[in-house]
Amino acid sequence: MRPRSVVVVGASPNPSFVSMALMDDKPVRRSPRKEVPRFDAIVNSEPAAIVDVSAEGFRLELPRARRLPPPFFGVRIPLVGVAIIASRRWAMSPSKDPSKVWCGAALSSNPSRAEAAWRSFVDTVPIVGKSGVRTNH
Repeated sequence: MRPRSVVVVGASPNPSFVSMALMDDKPVRRSPRKEVPRFDAIVNSEPAAIVDVSAEGFRLELPRARRLPPPFFGVRIPLVGVAIIASRRWAMSPSKDPSKVWCGAALSSNPSRAEAAWRSFVDTVPIVGKSGVRTNH
């Protein structure tokens, strides 16, 4: 692989929440994301909220004051009894609420039973808005 250069133009209001890494082989989304009602989740023993899901991953909403999850982390959704391991993929500040940070994650090395429970959750969770389905991030 060739080394890559990145040029940042202008100052970021909070450099710690600028993109975590640039990947040469950015994964392609294999299934659409569904915007869902906020689901309470426990991320490494800390409260969080899941705000959208897909068969392969999800988007968390966290308080800005909280540290981002590590590269690999555990997630429990107590309401539906799902527990999975995920890998952090990206983080950014939502433009509508500067007190929050979003963190995208993908399922990672879960037993088939956990993956099946996750996919069942994704297939049955209600969506928000008209279609609630997005194909890009």
